Amino acid sequence: MNETPPAGGRTAVPLPSWKFNKRDAALCAAVVLCALLLGWRLWLAPPIGDTVVVSHDGVVIARLPLNTDAVYVVEGAYENVVRVEDGKAFIESATCPGQDCVHQGAISKTGSSIVCLPNRVSIRIEGGSADVIIG
Repeated sequence: MNETPPAGGRTAVPLPSWKFNKRDAALCAAVVLCALLLGWRLWLAPPIGDTVVVSHDGVVIARLPLNTDAVYVVEGAYENVVRVEDGKAFIESATCPGQDCVHQGAISKTGSSIVCLPNRVSIRIEGGSADVIIG
């Protein structure tokens, strides 16, 4: 008999069998534990800050309390409107190309920042218990 091979000229190869054992379960548990610890460290650990620091061209031009709603306009090569509202800071609008700074969203945790590279503007959160130096 003349058998023709399947389309593409390849024949089927059986896959090796695999069983889930105790080592696999331990590995899965370790990965889940690491993910939970990392998530706790990155998401829950940073405290809420208390000051928004606005810098332009590396120079601090404003310090705004995070617990008071405010609007601050930064003018340079472009214009950025920084808004503090409901304990969060964000760039509400900007005239820079790309609008990446606007799309970064709101920040409130100590150490968080938003940067507008074309206008050389940065806003960062300071304060809270993360500023304590131990040593």
